[in-house]
Amino acid sequence: MTLNQRGDALKWVSYGMTRLADDLLGHQIVGDGAYAEGPYYGMYSALQHLPFYLAYDRLVGADEQWMRRTFCLLGPDCDWEPVTIVNPLDDARLLGMSDWYLKIRLPNGGMAPYDDSNLSGFFNGLLVGPTQDPFYAWDWLTCETDLLFARWTNGLEVEAIAFFDDSVTPAAPDAEFGKSFYLPDSGIAVFRSGWEPEDTWAMMIAEGGPPRTHAPGHDHADNLSVSFYARGEYLLIDPGYIKWDERDKVRFGHHHNVPTVDGYGPPAPLPLVPLGGADAFFLDGQTQGPIPFAYAESDWRDAHFERVMFFPEEDYLVVLDVMTSETPRTFGVLWHGLAGGETGDPFGLLADGAYWEPGDAGVEVHVAWSGEGLDVEETTSSHGFAYGEDVLHSVLDAHAQEPATEAVFLSVILPYVPDDEVPRKVTGVPVKGGAAVRVEGKETVFVFAQPTNERRRFTKAQTGGARSSRASGLDFSPQRTQSTQREGKFLNAEIAESAEKIIIKVQGTRDENRATPAAWFRFDDQLFAATRFRSSVRRLATR
Repeated sequence: MTLNQRGDALKWVSYGMTRLADDLLGHQIVGDGAYAEGPYYGMYSALQHLPFYLAYDRLVGADEQWMRRTFCLLGPDCDWEPVTIVNPLDDARLLGMSDWYLKIRLPNGGMAPYDDSNLSGFFNGLLVGPTQDPFYAWDWLTCETDLLFARWTNGLEVEAIAFFDDSVTPAAPDAEFGKSFYLPDSGIAVFRSGWEPEDTWAMMIAEGGPPRTHAPGHDHADNLSVSFYARGEYLLIDPGYIKWDERDKVRFGHHHNVPTVDGYGPPAPLPLVPLGGADAFFLDGQTQGPIPFAYAESDWRDAHFERVMFFPEEDYLVVLDVMTSETPRTFGVLWHGLAGGETGDPFGLLADGAYWEPGDAGVEVHVAWSGEGLDVEETTSSHGFAYGEDVLHSVLDAHAQEPATEAVFLSVILPYVPDDEVPRKVTGVPVKGGAAVRVEGKETVFVFAQPTNERRRFTKAQTGGARSSRASGLDFSPQRTQSTQREGKFLNAEIAESAEKIIIKVQGTRDENRATPAAWFRFDDQLFAATRFRSSVRRLATR
């Protein structure tokens, strides 16, 4: 160390060690490894802390006793107490953050640009030597957005050369690591079809507590937001981060893909202090099986929101929103796509939604809701995926024409390749007091949401097949399911069978008055319960 000839050098180094342990490892790294200020500022910190930790590992390489100051205004003349600090490169929290960067990685290798974040890579290559981790090597070598990412602000090119170990054979993080991650403590859920550039990726955010409040100044009003990447393009976007003095163009609720009440998304936190905003919480999720999903809730402007993001066939999204309030309100949903506006790429409104065609891919969004009359309008909003970038894109604002105390919205999000692929066909199914659509493609998928316990029956024309004797022999009357939770749950469904494989998503309730989603599905000749929400059994793909 440059201060090692000073008598107070140990105190200064101790101060740095304890601040990093307390502020970085103990405060900013939260939940399942997330960096509370978002991916960009985690990288900003890593410019400093990773080179120091690598040097420490080479020079010390063990847990050591340092000193933590207990009272001081400034300088080394303070009260100090001994404290043992784990070698940071052996600390599960630091490695958990590096894993988190890998988990949220877009198919092109960039970071998911949520909160104050641009779209760029991370420094996992620096950890290949100390960890001998083949996934970190693969991550660093296959980032299309920043190949061999090391140059940013003051650059880490020398460290990248010195610490990358090319004797480690890169390996894609497939079966051993998993591909989809439900991380409720970090406030995110990430689904993907695989780890290749052409794979499909989706993220949902529901931050409550430390993942949100430990990021004053950099947190966005993005709770319950969804983003989507498919066919080699970022399609439904988080707006990213322009620069500090222009962040008001991207940080508010209406800048994100969220449900709305009276035109408002979730409230924004106050700048620089951990006050304001709204918490959201994941209630359940499943990363494996034919229908991965994430389910979360939040409250703002005296309204309650429950959102479920389904990932059928690991290829497209169905987003179910149940919104309630004590007085009639105007509910809706916002969807931001990377086209239209100033992008130069095509955008257009549909009768029930919109389409965006950025680059070589496209996405359609179809919206149905449980009432009469839906307005679909185009607005514009800013995004920034590189520092200083400020580009307008087109936004779909779909909202009810009349106020209601309860609304159920279904958004079907379908990727495609223009001129080479026909998007799945979506048709609405009239259901009184509910929202239902049929989506056709590789498999017939029937998606249904209802706000009450009323029993429903579907016709052959609605489902594509006659009623199954096996299915009709099952008792699907409302019943309490097994759960360790205090609240009871009820399921209510009618199952239909077709010559095609068919999936039916229906809704269940925690009680007779509160609607929440549940799912059942049929593949081949077997009927499965996809999930029982908030049950004690969850199949999660985590490292």
